Amino acid sequence: MKIKHQLLLLGSISVLAIASMLMSSSYFARTTDNLTNALTKLSQLEVTLLNLRRNEKDFLLRKDEKYLAKFKDNADKFRNQQNELEITLNKASVSLPNQLTEELNAYEQAFTKLVDGYVILGLNLSQGLTKQFLDAFHNELNRNITRELLQYHDDVMFGDRIGVTPTTNPSLNALGNNVLKQRETIASPTIKVYSD
Repeated sequence: MKIKHQLLLLGSISVLAIASMLMSSSYFARTTDNLTNALTKLSQLEVTLLNLRRNEKDFLLRKDEKYLAKFKDNADKFRNQQNELEITLNKASVSLPNQLTEELNAYEQAFTKLVDGYVILGLNLSQGLTKQFLDAFHNELNRNITRELLQYHDDVMFGDRIGVTPTTNPSLNALGNNVLKQRETIASPTIKVYSD
């Protein structure tokens, strides 16, 4: 083989090596950009999850149904961001656990059930079962004020069903029992906790 042919062969091999290096570095650069984009989207997903928790805390603090609407908006935003993240991760051949969707759905259902429970109980003293009980209590109080009646009020409003002694008024007892049952419903655990 002549020197000319050897030079051409070595030159061709060098060009192919440089081309393959450029292609592999381009592939790795795209993959790195894709994963960096996924990391940014994951951070946005985390912020949205924190906003869901904030909406829950705001509801529990202020007892206002507008926080349920905000919660649902943030849950939808979370799902959209999760879909975008899945698309980005699929480009890099990385999968996102499906458990995230199931847990968000369970969280949303539990929070909605909690809000509905508080609506039935009454978001404040002038709504729901609490208002009905207080109206009946004040009517009974105007007819006959006793220490037992005042104790019954405190037991129903601040206690649980175990230590409640009924009054002589059956309708007041029924309303008080409804308030206590609703408190138990609200307090019952509704979210399955996953532990791995």
